Amino acid sequence: MKNKMLKFGKTIFIGVICAFMLIPASFAYKAEAVKNYNKGIELTGKEIYKKAVSCFEKAIKADPTFIDAYYNLGILQEFLGEKQKAVETFEKVLKFAPDDFDTIYKLATLHYTMDNLEKADEFIKQIPPEDPNYNRLVAFMSDPTRNVYDVNRQEATEDDSLERLNGPDSCETIKESISTFHAPTGIVKDTNNNIYIADFNNNSIVFISNTGDEKVIAKNGLLKGPVGLAMDKYNNLYVANYDSSEIVLLPASGEDPHVLPIKVDKPYFLMVDNSGVLYVSEQGSNSVSKHKLIWKN
Repeated sequence: MKNKMLKFGKTIFIGVICAFMLIPASFAYKAEAVKNYNKGIELTGKEIYKKAVSCFEKAIKADPTFIDAYYNLGILQEFLGEKQKAVETFEKVLKFAPDDFDTIYKLATLHYTMDNLEKADEFIKQIPPEDPNYNRLVAFMSDPTRNVYDVNRQEATEDDSLERLNGPDSCETIKESISTFHAPTGIVKDTNNNIYIADFNNNSIVFISNTGDEKVIAKNGLLKGPVGLAMDKYNNLYVANYDSSEIVLLPASGEDPHVLPIKVDKPYFLMVDNSGVLYVSEQGSNSVSKHKLIWKN
């Protein structure tokens, strides 16, 4: 699982600066660089963008090889309307990773929106058709306004963010940790307060009843790298299969699990609302997709 997550720190913003970027660095970079990088991630989540930019810049100064810091700095610069700065930052990423197609995609779209069409074409030609960014680029070229940020960029203060979060000021452990997993990922609760946990390395789903009894309810078979879990109002369980790019349904009726007939690319987090819409965050395409579920009457 760890190797599959190496890229997650370098993700794009969807609509607004959001939690998809909030992955702390844990790689072989200098400690001071990692400290500033993680602070930049934290400030971004609080919408304190200018200070976040400063933190990413400090991370790069401490370790000029910090690719993720360059990438997230470029994303913030684009979001704040500083397109030329973003171009210069993304170009530095390519010095260390010349075949990083996520970055090449960003440069192609940035140059296109800046009317640098020859430069945009230069980067467009570098993306092979088999790479997921190729389809993203086709969609962008058909409607380039879809990737233009249209949000309120008002800078938040730290006090504003703390007030908006309004969370508890303390927490206590009320039960010993359950440690029978090899790589626990998604977790969800049904209407009866039973808990379901995905175990990535074991390709399994662990059920913990509301009385504390534990058992494996699904293992291997259709499960191939389970990550995110979601439960609908009928207690049907949905599993994001990261390795096979599929969504698996475990019906509450006890019928055999089956793969939903939808196309997703490296699904990660899932959510089902009460109207029957399944939301899927897709790491493979840097997007969030939505799918209308059709339930049996």
